[in-house]
Amino acid sequence: MAITPIHYKIYFTPKLTATTYADEIEVSAKIIDSGVSSMRKSIDAGDYDIGIFYYGDVTLKAINKDGYLSQIHDHRSIFTYSRDLTKVRIEYNDKNGAVDVFKGLINEEGTRENFENEELTFRVLSFDSVIRTARIPAGTINDGTDSQTALEQILDKSDITTVLTFDASKIIPANNITIDDGSKFDNISTRDGLAKLLIATNSVFIIDSTDTMEIKSRDVTSGASLELFGPYSQRGRQNILKINKFNDGKQRLFTVVKVGQQASIETDYVADYGYRQKTVGVIDFLTNEATQLTIAQKLSNEFKFPKIELEVEVETSLVRNSKLLDQVLIDYPLRLKPYIKFYPVVGDATIDDAVTPLPHAFGSSFIERNVAFKIIEIKENAKKFITILKLRQIGNDIGDGFIDISGASSLVGFAVIGTSKVA
Repeated sequence: MAITPIHYKIYFTPKLTATTYADEIEVSAKIIDSGVSSMRKSIDAGDYDIGIFYYGDVTLKAINKDGYLSQIHDHRSIFTYSRDLTKVRIEYNDKNGAVDVFKGLINEEGTRENFENEELTFRVLSFDSVIRTARIPAGTINDGTDSQTALEQILDKSDITTVLTFDASKIIPANNITIDDGSKFDNISTRDGLAKLLIATNSVFIIDSTDTMEIKSRDVTSGASLELFGPYSQRGRQNILKINKFNDGKQRLFTVVKVGQQASIETDYVADYGYRQKTVGVIDFLTNEATQLTIAQKLSNEFKFPKIELEVEVETSLVRNSKLLDQVLIDYPLRLKPYIKFYPVVGDATIDDAVTPLPHAFGSSFIERNVAFKIIEIKENAKKFITILKLRQIGNDIGDGFIDISGASSLVGFAVIGTSKVA
């Protein structure tokens, strides 16, 4: 029997005409319990590369015994105009309410039907697919246009805004350069044009929870942080299931960035980490060498120093509202066993002396709580209700990837070794 995976609901919004949509219909009961593929969205998450955004497509398997989801030739079908480009919304539900975890469009080219089992497999393209298929008409971008204006011009198009929301106040490139040759954008796909501008402006592209397009810097989102705890956290609130692929971030370290013939060399960092070059190549819409050098400098400054990266696995309910670039704090200490029974001393006390030695520490892997991370990828497994967050340490230099925890309680790991005043 086909049932909706617990916690998830699936909705279709069929097309009414070529440009309008009918009302949304819940089809959860038609989706096979194991028929929702994993969902993924990311920015800069591929090893050895930068400037790439990705919103993963989804596969849905459905039972179609009564023709409910057939093409329009079947009078029993909910599709009266076309099954192609039907809007799909996947909603996660728990005791805290409902939140959308995926929105996309049915791609009829990828839809397949199994006659023997009366099953349909839908390929659902993420909402950014409208950017993949849209085109930038010739003459859209003129010579001398700044990149912010150019981004507004290519995204504020009806074939995109029928699905995604355009808000000029959300288009804020980190490096607002001037375009020398606008003809290089003529008659290319909007995605290709967007990719050019993102790398040139040192920016990222995000679709927010309201389906609004954002162009912004890679800086962490301001606001409250998500706190995650390991098995030996002294706060006693373990919520991390597993940590994988922990590394020092050198695979995304570039001490030299070359744009065209212009190279930005972080000399001090070359001495420490070697000559690690990222070649952006020729940015065809730029002829001004000073602009090319500025782009190279912005990118080399962003990635000149290695920052810790890792994947952390948690229950989906814990991160149901988490978004790309949100800040994350992790308390993952070693397992501690007291050396002797400790008695607090009123007055001056010295930690780690003969009377009050530090406890024994077991294990090899730990993460200091003052290291701050940002989310660069979210992978959600709808079958297991598990989410994997890929994290990168914030900042871009040796001392700016940490936060001040001086107000934290004096637990081992945060107390100062030496003399401290108690009471």
